[in-house]
Amino acid sequence: MQRPGMINGIMLEVGTEVPELQVGPLTLVDLVRWAAYQENWIRIHYDRDYARGQHGISECVQSGHHRVALIARMLTDWLGQFGWIKRVAVRHTAPVYLGDTLRCGGRIRAVARERWNVELEVWAVRQDGRYASEGMALVEAVFSDLAQAKVAPDRS
Repeated sequence: MQRPGMINGIMLEVGTEVPELQVGPLTLVDLVRWAAYQENWIRIHYDRDYARGQHGISECVQSGHHRVALIARMLTDWLGQFGWIKRVAVRHTAPVYLGDTLRCGGRIRAVARERWNVELEVWAVRQDGRYASEGMALVEAVFSDLAQAKVAPDRS
């Protein structure tokens, strides 16, 4: 069983950073796959000539929803079987293009120990250091035999 107050070796304390997720360089396959998944047929996400000709941008642009999914993946990689995501809200602050790399991370900013709700600031940073997305996430940690069995408690 996981020790209360700690997830995968990370203490649940304000200011603690969770393990980062490195992604990229983003390929055209990554962008097309995500556009198809969300049925987002806006051509700047997969058609380089269109993006250049119609919008004057140098490359295809990553969907903002793809960044949110990568931030969620970073959280679930950290939580593993010992919690789940309750909420993620981000603001996209810079575009991410074909060929870019991202570093998704988070830092604990509040812990409610009575239900082990953990609020984090989360982000996705491009290879040039510019923040592409910033926001918050709320996760709930689980410290019980239920987590060992990979079963979420009844929420009814």
